[in-house]
Amino acid sequence: LDGVAEGWVTLREIRDIPGTLNGLYLWLCQRLYPRRNFQRVAPLLAVTLAARQSLTPKELQDAIRSRALEMSEEEWTKRWGLLKRVLCPYSDKVLLFHHSFAEWLLDVKHCTQKYLVDVSQGHAMLAMCLTLEAASLNPAKVQEFAFH
Repeated sequence: LDGVAEGWVTLREIRDIPGTLNGLYLWLCQRLYPRRNFQRVAPLLAVTLAARQSLTPKELQDAIRSRALEMSEEEWTKRWGLLKRVLCPYSDKVLLFHHSFAEWLLDVKHCTQKYLVDVSQGHAMLAMCLTLEAASLNPAKVQEFAFH
């Protein structure tokens, strides 16, 4: 219904939605991320999936910028706009709309190679982000760094 309200799904297309959860997620990704758009949002998903707790948009941006230092604010805004479509609309933190979607993104036999997210890249970006703050890390953050 959100897709209909936002105009990226028409009422006629609702009958084309697959009947299984895996089919629904594949259909949704194909609609939301045509062409190379998924490659732009995959690093954000990787960080989101690797994080032990929900991140704020600023924390997510900091983690992404640890890998892509040259990313402009305009590029970040575009990527954030792509990601927001699969986030829980009722949270000020970065939460995927359902945990089964997170599992689907990590399972190659269901999501296909095109939409598979490499969570190890997310761990690397979070670890690098914590490395950049090394001088001010408290014991809990050091433990988080070790986890990633």
